[in-house]
This record gives sequence, C-alpha cells and structure tokens, in this order.
Amino acid sequence: MKLMHYVAGDIKSDSGSIIVKVLILGSGKSYHATRWANALSERGIEVGFASVHEFERPLSDKVYRFQLSTKGYKGYFLDITRLKSVIKVWNPTILHAHFSTGYGFMARLSGFRKRIVSIYGSDIYEFPYKSIAHKNLLRFNLSGVSRVLSTSESMADEFLNVFPTKRRPIVTPFGVDVELFKPFHKSFNHGYFNIGIVKKMEIKYGVDILLKAVYKLKRMTDKKLKLNIVGIGSQQRNLEALAHSLNIQDITTFYGAIDNSEVPEFLSKQDVFVVPSRFESESFGVAAVEAQACAVPIIVSNVGGLPEVIEHGVTGLVVEKENPEKLANALLKIINNKQLRENFGKAGRERVQRLYDWKQNVSKMIDIYIELEHE
Repeated sequence: MKLMHYVAGDIKSDSGSIIVKVLILGSGKSYHATRWANALSERGIEVGFASVHEFERPLSDKVYRFQLSTKGYKGYFLDITRLKSVIKVWNPTILHAHFSTGYGFMARLSGFRKRIVSIYGSDIYEFPYKSIAHKNLLRFNLSGVSRVLSTSESMADEFLNVFPTKRRPIVTPFGVDVELFKPFHKSFNHGYFNIGIVKKMEIKYGVDILLKAVYKLKRMTDKKLKLNIVGIGSQQRNLEALAHSLNIQDITTFYGAIDNSEVPEFLSKQDVFVVPSRFESESFGVAAVEAQACAVPIIVSNVGGLPEVIEHGVTGLVVEKENPEKLANALLKIINNKQLRENFGKAGRERVQRLYDWKQNVSKMIDIYIELEHE
C-alpha cells in the first residue's frame, strides 16, 4: 500500500504514461469513494486519495493514499494548505471531490482548475434547505466546477430544483459487479418464505416499518415467514425490542454485520428483498440493485432514487413510504404468486445488466475524465 502524508518531501509518484491522473478528495471511511478509487486504478487510471478522515476502507495497492490529518470535520478548514501541498507535488490532472459540502469546500479553496464534484444525497436533499447560508456555501463550493456528477436521475433533478440555472449533473450510477452478484441456489431456511434487508440500523432506513409490516403480514397468511436483517447501527437495540413487542422475535433474525463477500449469497437466499427507507436522501439504493442482480424480487418505498432503480410491476413493487399496511399487502402479493416472483427476478437481473453493470459505470466515469482532460 502506498501510504503518504502531506509533507512535500515525503510524496513520491511513479506516474508514467497514464493519460489521466486523478486525485480523489473524500472520506477514507466512504465505501462509495474508495470503491471508485479501486475500480479506476484497476483500469489504468493513476489515482491518489486524499482524506481528512482516517482510511478505514480497503484500498488497492495501486492507489496513493494522502492522509491530510485526522481532525475530521475541522480538517475541512485546517487542511487546505496540506491539500495544496499534495496537489503541487503529486501534480494530478483532475481533482474529484466526493461530497459537495466539506470536501467540495476544500476542492473549491484549493484553486484547482479541472475540478469535479460528486453529490451524494444529504448534501443536496438536506444541506441547502437548512438555511440561506448553507445554500450559499454550497453555491460557493460549486462555483467554477468543471462537472457535477450524480448517482441517480432523481438526485440530478433535485440539484436543478436547488440551482435551476446550473447545468444538470451527469448521472454516473454506482452499479454492481454482475459476475459477483448473481443468483445462487436457494437453500436458506428451507420451508420458510424469506424476507431480507441489508441496511444500517438507522431511522432513515425504515427497518421499523418493515418489522411492523411483517407483524401485519403474519396475520394475513398461513405461510411460514422468516425476516432476515443484516446491518448494525444506533437503532439496533430499539429494533430488537420492537420485534419482541410485536411478538415476531421468533421469526426475526438480526445478523449484525456480515462480510461484503457474503452479501451476494445472502441476497440470493431471500424470496423478496425490501428497502423501506423513509427519507428523500436515499439517493440511489445500491442494495436494491444488488438484490435485483441476484434475481430477487424487490419492494422499495417511493423516496429519493429508489423508484428509479426498479421498474414497478416489472422487477418489483414501489409502495408509499412509512406505510406498514401497504408494505404488508405488497409482500402478500409476492408471496401468493410464485410466477410473479420468478418474472420479477428474471427481469430485475436483466435490468441491472443493462443499466447498472459496474464495469460499464466505471467506463462512463473514465470517459468523463478523458473528455475533461482534453478541454
């Protein structure tokens, strides 16, 4: 691993004939940003990664890491000089900020000309609505930017709601590896109808809504049910208590965190996958795409980019947010129709291969870099 720090004398680069040299500016804790860095480096792009947060996600040995500091949010203000030092010595051709608030602010103050900003969700759905000052700060961060990127069409639309005079962001989906996420033989809890979710145990993701829906569903069908919940978070104890209060603890399993390598097989063993998020900041829904890649029928709430990643009535169902009864009815519809489940699964897999194949998504990002490089 190429581990680097901001001190100019310590920075070395083995750049050769790479056409594009990208410095990603983002959180070392971010699954999304680090995944982009790894994928781009594997495709021949010379990639550096600068962060004011500690690197917790795995990075390829091909990626140069620049730990600006470990000051967290304070680093957005205190580490500008250090970022400029990295830029001066490592000499990237493109600076790509992941998240338009803190890291977008750093990118703006760096003075770098060829600058890309990726919006993520809360930075466009929530941040500019906090106050006029927040909106103006975001406007400042995006001033002079070469490109704005969005993971979904709906988030690109929201960007234009906030800044109607700006150019619409380019949509760069955060897809899946369709060779990794694929159907497996179902052998999980034989005899049960398995309902799955992979989400953080936080209020925004609506796991409590799913628990209440399964409670209602249990009274609507005589089929044996199994609710499989993967994820950790601040609400885990509350959700476990809710399962007990609803008397569905005997059919509910909280698995906690599982390794990323285990997710495809877990998804494939579900009869239906549910994403009941309650907030618009759910900008894309990677888990929903991963489940469809595994040919699993899916139900999502009608928030953010979730309705965009499925085709209602073709690959799954879209239901009203925060409505356990409607979610229970959607689950019942899928439970009672095996042919519908099979049709949804097949169509979902085909849709992901067409629109959200990670290799194609990475190619699109590289095309954006090369286009900017030639301007």
